[in-house]
Amino acid sequence: MPSHAYYFGFGSNMNPETLKMRKVSPLSSFPCRIWGWQLSYRYSGLAFNEPAYFTIEPAPQNVCVHGVVHELTQEDMEQIRYSESGGGQGGVAGYEWKELAAHPYNGGETCLVQALVGTVHTLRNGTVVSKRYKTLCLRGAQGAGLHADYLAYLASIPSFKHTVCSWWMYYICLMPIPLFLAVMVPIVIKLKVRWRWPHVVYAHIKNFLWWLNDHVPGFLRGSADVPDQANCDLAQFTTLYLDAPMYLSLAGPAKQPGQV
Repeated sequence: MPSHAYYFGFGSNMNPETLKMRKVSPLSSFPCRIWGWQLSYRYSGLAFNEPAYFTIEPAPQNVCVHGVVHELTQEDMEQIRYSESGGGQGGVAGYEWKELAAHPYNGGETCLVQALVGTVHTLRNGTVVSKRYKTLCLRGAQGAGLHADYLAYLASIPSFKHTVCSWWMYYICLMPIPLFLAVMVPIVIKLKVRWRWPHVVYAHIKNFLWWLNDHVPGFLRGSADVPDQANCDLAQFTTLYLDAPMYLSLAGPAKQPGQV
């Protein structure tokens, strides 16, 4: 087994601060694009607070998703896996691993990378990411030097806006849930605990919150904050800018981590 591996970050893991919080230290990082996949915010999070996170989904070959490839040790790859929803084991709990071919911005050879992709059980239509999460992703993308048009696309994505009622629902009526997460997240991430059951419990909590979201009056759910520069239909956000002609394909054979 190679001592190093390549991990593709397309969401908050583009941001070095997120990786630092997860106790992950990349050996190197570089911007890239992956053809035939597109960014999506259908990965369901916690209703009333963090309704969605980014994932990637299959797309036509003239569409690509941009992100950051991190060269990691096998230990740090395991830390990424266990610190993500589902522990990287897929199923009803969260993300699963996919091996994809990434094209570096600098025109270097195509490399095989590992990406965490949401399973069909985790996808939900009509969700939006939180402003906190969106800002974290955008800052990471800016710091990595992703293309200006792709940054504009990320900035145009709508975000969840708390209302007094949605805040009250999550932090007062459902207080045991944020308290549980406040205790378990540091244990799983910072102490590098390799337990499966917290991910399963999280999945059940998530399902309960979405069931509740679907059965309460609309004013209790919060709202979507759409940026001023966004002038297209929400259904078009996942393809906006992605098929621009400036995103030229970079040919080259795929290489395994460690190959020159």
